[in-house]
Amino acid sequence: MKFYNPCNDVAFKKVFNSHPDLTMSFLNAVLKLDRERTIEKVEFLPQEQLPKVADSKKSILDVKCTDQRGLQYIIEVQNSKMVSYLHRVQYYIAHSYSSQLAKTGKYLDLKPITMLSISNHLLFPQEVPCVSYHTNIEQGTGNSYLSDMSYAFVELPKFNKAEKELVSVIDHWIYLLRSAEHTDHI
Repeated sequence: MKFYNPCNDVAFKKVFNSHPDLTMSFLNAVLKLDRERTIEKVEFLPQEQLPKVADSKKSILDVKCTDQRGLQYIIEVQNSKMVSYLHRVQYYIAHSYSSQLAKTGKYLDLKPITMLSISNHLLFPQEVPCVSYHTNIEQGTGNSYLSDMSYAFVELPKFNKAEKELVSVIDHWIYLLRSAEHTDHI
């Protein structure tokens, strides 16, 4: 038996847009969501983000969903190296964030959004771990006051555990994403 590469765009969208239980498990593991933050339900949102201005760029996301608290999550997989990729993920999250409000909406109604990106190439220097988390912080104190937009990145080339070394749910997920097409069992 041979498995598809789960990082293939079509396979990734098929798995994560068709199986809410897998999407919840993946998000809870990678984002380290536990206790009251655990995702217990997901509702898939339209993947196409249309621009508000005719001359603006349209984007199609791999997975966009919301949880039981109304928090949004975007999951993207990037297989080829792209110089502007980090700009692109910021554009995606900013567009999703600003699209939450109608003309008469209140700013207090805005909900946090987390962008989770899986990359088949290196994005950050080697000292940044395989799974890294990014938020806006105030430089002097290191505290986060602008916390509605956050990012998590999984750099698959940095994951080097063998199957027998897998310990956590996140280890198993990353191993699956990196190695599924080269294995004959799950």
